[in-house]
Amino acid sequence: MNTYVYYSNIFKALCLLTAFFTQTSYSFNTPETASKVINCNTVDCILNAMINASPGDEIVIAAGTYTALEKLDLNSDGRAARFSSNRNGTASQPIIIRGASTSNRPVLKGPNGIYDGYVMRILGDHWIIKDLELEEGSKGLVLDHSSHSRIENVSVHDIGEEGIHLRDGSSNNLVTGCQVYNTGLNKPGFGEGLYVGSDKSQHQTEDQPNNPYSPNCNNNTIEFCTVGPNVAAEGVDVKEGTKNTIIRNNTFSAEGIAGEDSNSADAFIDLKGAYAFVYNNTFNLDGSELINACIDFLDRGTDYNTGFRNAVFNNTFNLGSRGNSINTVRKKQGAPSEIHVWNNTRNPNTDDFPVSDGTLAFVSQSCPSWNILPCSDDGGNTSPSVSITSPNNNSQVNAGSNLQISASANDPDGSISKVEFYNGSVKLGEALSFPYNYTINQIAVGTYDLTAVAIDNENNSTRSSTVRLVVIDGDTDGPADCAFGTPSSNALPQYDGVTFNKVYVLGSGGPDASNIKKLKIKWIPSANGLYVFSINTHNGQPSSYIDLRGKSKASFNSERPELSISGSGFPGLDGEYWVADDQGNFVMVSKSGSYTVYCSNEDQAPSCDAANQVDANKTEHIAHSIKLYPNPVTHGELTLANLYSEQTVISLMDLQGTILKREEVSIEGSTFQFIVDGIDQGIYFLRVENGSTVKTIPFSIK
Repeated sequence: MNTYVYYSNIFKALCLLTAFFTQTSYSFNTPETASKVINCNTVDCILNAMINASPGDEIVIAAGTYTALEKLDLNSDGRAARFSSNRNGTASQPIIIRGASTSNRPVLKGPNGIYDGYVMRILGDHWIIKDLELEEGSKGLVLDHSSHSRIENVSVHDIGEEGIHLRDGSSNNLVTGCQVYNTGLNKPGFGEGLYVGSDKSQHQTEDQPNNPYSPNCNNNTIEFCTVGPNVAAEGVDVKEGTKNTIIRNNTFSAEGIAGEDSNSADAFIDLKGAYAFVYNNTFNLDGSELINACIDFLDRGTDYNTGFRNAVFNNTFNLGSRGNSINTVRKKQGAPSEIHVWNNTRNPNTDDFPVSDGTLAFVSQSCPSWNILPCSDDGGNTSPSVSITSPNNNSQVNAGSNLQISASANDPDGSISKVEFYNGSVKLGEALSFPYNYTINQIAVGTYDLTAVAIDNENNSTRSSTVRLVVIDGDTDGPADCAFGTPSSNALPQYDGVTFNKVYVLGSGGPDASNIKKLKIKWIPSANGLYVFSINTHNGQPSSYIDLRGKSKASFNSERPELSISGSGFPGLDGEYWVADDQGNFVMVSKSGSYTVYCSNEDQAPSCDAANQVDANKTEHIAHSIKLYPNPVTHGELTLANLYSEQTVISLMDLQGTILKREEVSIEGSTFQFIVDGIDQGIYFLRVENGSTVKTIPFSIK
């Protein structure tokens, strides 16, 4: 396995430049366009992609080991990480960082043996972190004020302190199918497997406004995880101030629990919050002599979401020869209330409370009315739940790609036998075990209505809500007319506070220009500063004045100047653009659509004639006649057919737009063999440039 090592001085310089100039090449993709996939096989690629991530970006990491030698403190709070981001996704376009393979997961790590700095820290909402291994850090994976995120099939191990931490208001998150082991190597007393919330001494309150963390880490779920062996502290520690924590369908091992110092851990789980639900888990003592209770519950005396309404039910505790000395639950601190424990299985079959320590005075052995699952006396079966987690609803992908459909399924009173995947009424396939995935290879153009059906061990079934997927022909040319020489080989010239009172949309699609009263731009290349970028509307919708600077990313001061706009609120405006100057007029050419936004003070829209195009008829003929085969490429060589005698530039690009290979050819009416030997497996683009016409053809290498 190759090791990719990142040298800090280079990356720090890049980060400072990025922060200073506020520009990036990682751009936002609207729901109308396919999300951008960034293939990474180096540390600097991963770091740059994370720091500059936009909603809908998918960072795909090749198998290998990636060691980040330096830490980065994006929040300037003294809590640095090897890999981190403070960018936000959206509900419809989360930011995804994942391994290219679910089985051969890439390893992201710090230097060996020093356990310094978090391995990964996410400070934004709507992230999906999956199919990774994280190791060699003070903490493994930390979500700080990150909500609506998902951590899936991530292995966290060989960590100085805790493995996975949901902290500082992180809420509505799902941790599923993860493995956590070998934690607390540096500080065993702080070596929890998973940690939700923070200690009351660190809570921001009216009396302690300068404390670092919000206690409100609510509505988080931990499921289908394997915790242990060698988790030095509790498998899961749910802190005071938290609410609605679900811990279900996990497997715990007490082997290697340390139980040392004043922060001693002698239970699988600590429950210190409110409304925690622990069910359908398996707890294995695995020879530990340090476990004195399976689950501890505590009232931490904060009078805020602590020691209240916790439920432990339908779990299995394998306690070996120590069954007569270990309680299922134990009251450890304060005066908890409404603690309910019922219907758990102990092997060997021993009493839930063999040790008389006063716990029973705080416990009800029945199902409460507020339980997460309905209390049923008739023993009837409860149907499973299921939802599609990937792709997102109303997303787009290119034809010819391999699409993985992923589902989350749970059965509250049994197990999932299988999950079936459908397009409309046609069954595509099924998954018999977690993770519940199905892959459509070389997906065809069309509209797909995807559903998943979960079937439990008693043959009850539930169908998910429908996810609409649009598969487009990735072999498109963008705006055929009015390209204005984009992408330009020159930087964008200066616009010193220029106001354009006429905005035209050329082609089809794009924003409603009739509602744009004026657009103003102040761009000073010598200072690399975009000081004004705004529009005024006629009807005040979405507002009379829209400042686009905070809603856009501009890279104007280099070759191929470009712009991305997200969250503007102006219908049809969000998207990615090439930008150019046309005789003093500001031009935005959509990268993915068929339109150009032309900002001018002329009373008539421009004519896209020969002045702006290079023999349009001929170049269009060239572009549309080009053939590429085979696709996918399997033997290091692809064939291009129907190239013309005009000088043509062929460029091989990865999904980040990086040119990996470039050739100039002059062949008429014949074929050309383009060598891609030595290029890693993945999806790429072949770009054919002829004058102002650019033909981009997606293909894959296997």
